[in-house]
Amino acid sequence: MNPAKELPQYKSITAKELLGAAFLLACALAVVFFDSLSGQVRLFIKTMADPTPLFLFLPAEHAIREALLQGHLPLWDPSRGLGTPQVMPSGGTILYLLKLPLYFLGDEWQNWGRELLLILRIWTAGLAAYLAARVFRIPPIGAFVAAIEIGRASCRERV
Repeated sequence: MNPAKELPQYKSITAKELLGAAFLLACALAVVFFDSLSGQVRLFIKTMADPTPLFLFLPAEHAIREALLQGHLPLWDPSRGLGTPQVMPSGGTILYLLKLPLYFLGDEWQNWGRELLLILRIWTAGLAAYLAARVFRIPPIGAFVAAIEIGRASCRERV
């Protein structure tokens, strides 16, 4: 007896189902993070349990931004210690392409851009969890619960 024959046949995920899940997840995140999106609360600072990343990432991101605005590729940050490379994740990194638009925003939009980037990362993780759950033949409602749980686990203090 082959147990694989007893499993239901896998149905491929339709574009309509994927777009519906992406939209529902975006709506759920917009409701949960409304105060952050409207600028009332700073999610970027609230998610930091340890201030060490602030000392690592923010100076590196500042160096990357300044170099890009001057028109050259930032491969080295001479302002920290004896200098650090900007192409490895020891702080900020130029290779993380989702952050690239942030470097060209004005100073007044930097914080809002970081907030939006964090929420986008939670949304992407939730959508990936939804897809993974559907691949393992979990029904759509269960897959959506998995997506919400990934978002909740990503930012425990907020959800």
